Amino acid sequence: SEHPQFGMCLSPDSEYGTMLRILEYDQLVDGRSAIKTIGTRRFRVLEWGQKDGYATGRVAWVEDNKGSEALGASAAPAVALLAEKIDRVVEQIAPSEAAFERAQQQLGPRPEA
Repeated sequence: SEHPQFGMCLSPDSEYGTMLRILEYDQLVDGRSAIKTIGTRRFRVLEWGQKDGYATGRVAWVEDNKGSEALGASAAPAVALLAEKIDRVVEQIAPSEAAFERAQQQLGPRPEA
């Protein structure tokens, strides 16, 4: 495909996920891959499955609500909680400044809470 893509959910228990388009792909020497993606569409998982060891699913596309800006204030506590959890994960995976810089290079900067 001209624009390879795949869907991703936070966990197998997730009800929602995001379709990601691959922008850059590098095969690493140790067999892992480094990819740069951008989210293109959100989906709701209707049914989970598995094929060749990979999670699969039947999904329904979620249409963005044009009035979602109004949710900003009501979403603030959830955003703050998410930022706190992100900080804890980063501390675990990147305990040194050099490791933090590598993680930020791979993951990008943490969104402002």
